[in-house]
Amino acid sequence: MSRRTRTIRYGGSVLFILIGIACGVAVSGTAGGTLATVFVGLGLVGIISLIFYEVGLTEDRERSRPPRKLEDGAPPPLDSALSHKQRPGRQTGPEWLKERRRRSH
Repeated sequence: MSRRTRTIRYGGSVLFILIGIACGVAVSGTAGGTLATVFVGLGLVGIISLIFYEVGLTEDRERSRPPRKLEDGAPPPLDSALSHKQRPGRQTGPEWLKERRRRSH
């Protein structure tokens, strides 16, 4: 998201909050309180939504980068999304069961 777009979106949310505060001060009675609650609430929801959106964009950028290579030639850390069968060194089948039984006795 560009700086201009970010400024406009956050500015709009802050503007809603300021309008809500102004309505709370200027309009008397229940109507003023209701307008203040609605506008301030919308502004706060807008800001929180934009923060979550920015976090999502950051995660997408991280995922789209190629895996980094370590300096010592070791492979990059394993991705947690790999199944247990794809992880090197993971015992499966009868060997794993024998080891587990041996440790439990």
